[in-house]
Amino acid sequence: LRKECLNRNHWTSLLEARVVIEDFKDDHNHRHRHSSLGYLTPAEHAAQCTHNHQPVEGCEID
Repeated sequence: LRKECLNRNHWTSLLEARVVIEDFKDDHNHRHRHSSLGYLTPAEHAAQCTHNHQPVEGCEID
């Protein structure tokens, strides 16, 4: 975030900063190809995922 967004932009208002940062996060989390995912987007990686997640009894996190 710092190297790819914050250091490259200058904002004139807090609202402008919030919009630009939110757009960056959305793009990075949904459309940007990640080396850790074999250069797939998160959506492409999720579509290839074959894991079946089973809830842990007594755990509050799904």
